[in-house]
Amino acid sequence: MARVDGDPASLPRPAPEDVLRTWQVGKAVGNVENDGVELIEPYAPAEPTLLQRQRYRNLRASRVPSHPEVPEMRDDEIAIEQVAKELWQKIIQCG
Repeated sequence: MARVDGDPASLPRPAPEDVLRTWQVGKAVGNVENDGVELIEPYAPAEPTLLQRQRYRNLRASRVPSHPEVPEMRDDEIAIEQVAKELWQKIIQCG
């Protein structure tokens, strides 16, 4: 364990909540060969294609509870819509 010399109040503290921001970035960030300010620009995923929508419908229809990508469906329509949006994000990110 490291020893602290001096005043503990002088140690770095976490940044205030209103200082830091987060946003989704593109896949290019994961490649060390890429460099440039465009890497930190916010990324908005494209709308799912017809094929992606069909694949998602098939996943929902199968309702396999042991599959990690297919959560148990809930009666609450708002909750179902939220789960659908989260799955779309995963599908888009995986390509």
